[in-house]
Amino acid sequence: TDTDIFTSGTNTVRGCGGPEIQSTFDFSMANPRFLTGGEQKSICRLAVDIAAKRLKLDGPQDVRCYVSDQRVTPYTTNKGEDLFRVEGDAVLNFDASIKNMNQGVVNTISRLASDLAAEFVVQGASVETQAPSMAPSV
Repeated sequence: TDTDIFTSGTNTVRGCGGPEIQSTFDFSMANPRFLTGGEQKSICRLAVDIAAKRLKLDGPQDVRCYVSDQRVTPYTTNKGEDLFRVEGDAVLNFDASIKNMNQGVVNTISRLASDLAAEFVVQGASVETQAPSMAPSV
């Protein structure tokens, strides 16, 4: 509570004060539109839960998330289909105690959240696929 934070003047809010890292997400859609507030919350909820598990955090309270800078751009697929790319930045704020953070981890978290959101959250979306790797799978 506010009383707990300001009694001594040295307490912190969990999920703040640590690294802030942006990672781009993108979806393909048949119709141009921005993500709804509910879709944005769901994407963030997925990203926070994945981050908490991947980084072995105490819990999702150690990460805060918001969606910023959404963009909608038209494009044509290789098959001649006209679609719209919906892109945005998922901004993850980590607790000051988080030290094992790097952009690669955040990109993995963001990609997993985008994939899951395209399947289960964002109506009418398909995820942008990444180029196949030349390295064999293990």
